[in-house]
Order: sequence, then structure tokens, then C-alpha cells
Amino acid sequence: MSNESSATTANAKVRPFRADATPKRGLAWKLTLIGLMYLCQAIPMGFVFGSAPVILRCEHVPLRYVGMLFVLHLPWAAKLFYASYIDKYSLPGFGRRKTWIAPAQFIASGLFYWLASFSFATDFLTVFLLLLAYAVVMATSDIAVDGYATDILGPQHAHWGATLQACGRYVGMMLGAGVLLSLYASLGWPGVCHVMAASLFCLGLPILLHRELSPVLPAAAASAGEAPAGALALLREPGMLSTVAVLVLPTVLFFCGVQMRLPLMTDLGLDAGTLSAALMWAAYPAGFLGTLACGWLLGRLGSPAFMRLFCLGSLAVTAATAWFAAAGTIVPWQAAILLACDNILIGAANVWAFTRIMRVSAGAWAGTGVAVLGSLFILPPLALAPAVGALGDRVGLPTLYAALAAGMFVFYAATEGLVALAKKRQLRVC
Repeated sequence: MSNESSATTANAKVRPFRADATPKRGLAWKLTLIGLMYLCQAIPMGFVFGSAPVILRCEHVPLRYVGMLFVLHLPWAAKLFYASYIDKYSLPGFGRRKTWIAPAQFIASGLFYWLASFSFATDFLTVFLLLLAYAVVMATSDIAVDGYATDILGPQHAHWGATLQACGRYVGMMLGAGVLLSLYASLGWPGVCHVMAASLFCLGLPILLHRELSPVLPAAAASAGEAPAGALALLREPGMLSTVAVLVLPTVLFFCGVQMRLPLMTDLGLDAGTLSAALMWAAYPAGFLGTLACGWLLGRLGSPAFMRLFCLGSLAVTAATAWFAAAGTIVPWQAAILLACDNILIGAANVWAFTRIMRVSAGAWAGTGVAVLGSLFILPPLALAPAVGALGDRVGLPTLYAALAAGMFVFYAATEGLVALAKKRQLRVC
């Protein structure tokens, strides 16, 4: 990145935010628009990762193919390597962000329409490659969507953009993994793909037809001629590594515990039907409503107080999990409450983290900043998951969750120390 571009980005980060920069009368339209964009991503993702494994088994596809669906996460993790080019290039007159967002919606719709012509059972490789193409298209669009949300909301209302992003996960699971899976029973694979294609097409029309909104911060209108600010250049900026540490430390062990919660409940005697009902009727709705409440609460409390509240809640859920694991039993209503709290805390973590990411990234390379920091936020728990699972096999789940609780307490203390040190050195971190 050139010195001039670096200075522009740095100035954007320290520029004081004007209270009237996002007019109230335009905020509702901006949130509606951003919500539509995140919904276009969430429903297919819920379908691919929630419904597709079930459909594969209904089609008698071997488990080794079911496991290959995990590969579809990779484009979302890899977007940090090319996000700067999405920030840099656009079609003149069409809109810097719309250049990437609008075509992606209709390409995704076309891919699902094409998918209807193939079967998981007989054409698995073709279906997998089309789903992989969809994941690449939507991961690329996500860079521009995150950048657009950061551009038009500004730091003052970033928490609402992060809230809509986090809520999209629950809407996607309820519609993509709930409603569409129920439609599969009556419509079959081609019918469900056609419903998905039509939904994406209709949801994409307002995105295509709207006139791209101007960024709140003038520095966010980056020149197409500037050199892209790549991931390494971004991380070299003052305070960025501390920012990553503050994002990861309070959340990484909590997310590792989340991945082991459902297997634990299975070990404690709950069957798939009971757990499915607990997720669909308690956990996901609670997560959606709780995420909305967290967005409001974050705006009221501020980031430091909200983070401490999340830390207390995640410690409580982890300790309760350890208690149930040690007792060796759990009844369905207890599981529903625990899973509901789990999903509320997942929403809280995402709202807090992505609010901070959007605020730190505001400026000329917003899409790059959100992509890089967002990937570094979600990758550590994914990387640690196999080791956490292996530790659970070795010491048992009661000991595992006790160890996670102890580690979380240490990491929370380290986070407070990092924030205090950064404040002393006048570095801007989360």
C-alpha cells in the first residue's frame, strides 16, 4: 500500500465521528438494505450446512461424501487473501459495492436453478462443484457487503450492522435448515432448488435496483487507482495485532465449547429428534431474539461493559455444562435452556466482535479490513476444534469443560490487561 493510501486509511480510523453523520431518517432504509443482503447469504448457507447433510443421507450417499461438505467453508476463510482487490476494482457508474453484490445474487440464483438438474445420489461431484462455486461467489460478495455496511452506517451505528449479520445466521438456519428441509419431503431436490433460486432472485431485485448510497466517511471512497491494502499491510498497522488478540481471547474457548455441546447431550442420552426440536423451537428463536437484544444493549452499555457481561455469561454456561457432564444426565427442558443460552451468547459474541471490526475497518479499505479481521476471528476455534475434541476423548467431557472454564477466566484477564496496555500506549484496539 502506498504511503498516501496508508495515511488515508489511518486518518479514517482516527477521524472523530460526527453524531449527525448517519441521519435517523435514512437509517431504517440502510438497515433494511443491509438485512436483505445478509439474508441472501444466510438462507442458502443454512440450507447447505443444515439441510444438505440430511438430504444426502436420505439419498443414501456415503458418510465420506457428507464430510466433504466441510470443504465448502474454505472460500469464506480464504477471502482475506483477495479482499483488497474487491475494494479496489469496480464498474464505473454502477457502484463500487454493487459491482460485486448485485451480480453475485443472480449468479447464485442461476447456480441453484442449475443444481435442480442433478441428483446428490448419482451426480455428487457435479453437485458439490456447483455448491463450491456458489460458496466462492457468495464469499466474494460478502467482502463487498461487509464493506458497504461499514461505509454507509459509520462507526456510530456499526453495532446494528453487526446485529443484522449475526441475526442472519439464525434466520438462515430456521428457513434454510427448517422450512426448506420440510419442503424437501413434498417437493424433492429439484423443487427445493427451484424455490431457493426464485427466493434469491426476488431478494436480489431491490439490491440491483437501488442507487448505491454514499459512504458516511469521505475517506471510505477509495480511489480505484490506489494500490490494494493487503492482509499483511493491514496487520502491520499500529494496534492491529492487539486488536486481533482482543477479538480472539474472550471468545475462542467459548466457541470450542459450543462445538462439543451437542455431542455431550447425545452422550447424556438425548436422541436426534429431541435435540432437533430443542434447536428449532428454543435455541434458534432465542438466539435470534437475543441477538437483537444484544445489538441494543451494546449500543447502551458500550464495548468494554458488554464484553465483560458476555464473559460472565459464557463462564456460567460453560460451568453449567461441566456440571451436567459430571452428573451424567440432562432432561430435554434443561437441554433446551442450555442451548438457548448458548445461541444467545453466540449472537452476543458475533455482535460485539463484528461491531469492533467494522469500527476499526472504517475507511478506504473497509471490505479488506472486515474480511481479514473477520477471518482471523473465526479461524482459531476452527483450528483448535480437533485438539479440543482429542482432549475430551482423553480426559472426559466433565474435565474438558472444567478446563475450558479455567482457561476462559485466564484469557479474560489477559484481555483486560491488553486493553489497559493499549490504552496506555494510545493504540486503538477493540
